[in-house]
Amino acid sequence: MKHPKLFLFTLIFSFMLTCNSAPMSPPARLRALDNEQGYAFKEALPDLPSTADLPTLKTYQHPAELFSYQAPVHWRVENSASGVAVYSPNSVAFSAFVIHTGYRLSSLSFLNLAANVEAVNYSRQTQYEQLYRREDQPQRSLLIEKTFIDPQGVKRLVTTIYRQMNQSVYVVEITGEQAEILADSEYLALFQEFNDSIQAQAENSNAPTYAQAWTFSEPNDFSLDVPLGWKMSVENPVPNITHIQFDSPDHNANFERVFWDYGQEVRLKVAAQYALELIKEQYTKDADDLKITSEIILESGKKERITWVSRFGGYSGVMFFEIRNQNQIFILSQTWNRLFEDIYAPVTGLALESFTSLAAVK
Repeated sequence: MKHPKLFLFTLIFSFMLTCNSAPMSPPARLRALDNEQGYAFKEALPDLPSTADLPTLKTYQHPAELFSYQAPVHWRVENSASGVAVYSPNSVAFSAFVIHTGYRLSSLSFLNLAANVEAVNYSRQTQYEQLYRREDQPQRSLLIEKTFIDPQGVKRLVTTIYRQMNQSVYVVEITGEQAEILADSEYLALFQEFNDSIQAQAENSNAPTYAQAWTFSEPNDFSLDVPLGWKMSVENPVPNITHIQFDSPDHNANFERVFWDYGQEVRLKVAAQYALELIKEQYTKDADDLKITSEIILESGKKERITWVSRFGGYSGVMFFEIRNQNQIFILSQTWNRLFEDIYAPVTGLALESFTSLAAVK
């Protein structure tokens, strides 16, 4: 059974009806989509080409049957495991992809996911500027329009629509050189057709959760694959300790790397004590009920793996710790709320499996 279409003008109309705060003034090309009268897209923008004037459209089905959509027949189509990108002969492209979240996120967690995707894909870009934003928390919908300068020095314009449907978040986008998009209204009309034509297929309960990833790399340290939609944070509680953590949008799971330059020769027993103190401090809610469920020596005097649970705190996890270069403590861990273990244990496990050390180790 198919879900309803992801109508762009319906999405924007709902923003006006549900947002309580004073909105930013929308750009002229979006204003007709964002009004209390709820004008139809083409009625409000009569200068846009009619459907009859647009290039011939073809209906496509994603190979994994995630969704179907329409796109111009002469545009190039590139499928990925989670979505599709459709490229014009010039700089403009449309895309749609799906993030399976394992369950229906709360409205706040949905906005966290979108904010985390924006941070990774756009907000760190040169001269990033958000032109327009409208959110509908109850409907779990969000639209963001922004510009930035790409590595080639070209100013790009991107409009991204996020919308959650059951346990999946759909991300639909138009991107291209700003000058080209603004010069030809046909692109906006085609994007409307692309967006309106998307029909989600029935939920696939076997679809992998948070399958899309981006690669975090710290020069001369490490790299790993981070699920798209998760948040990265870095802390330096003291000058010789670095803590890098990646959190799920609902804060029910994370994985982290802790590095401590001890300054002198240190034994694995000290690393173990420090690791256990970290767990108690963050996850047991002062209950002091931490239970080690397994303990494996991976390399005598250097590497160890433990699994643990705190019933009162409601968390469990896996932690690796080791001694490097005789005076450095290295910790890698994955943690989840026990109610969400089936969802998040595979996700954090895959992330840690992708870990690659870039540092010299003696």
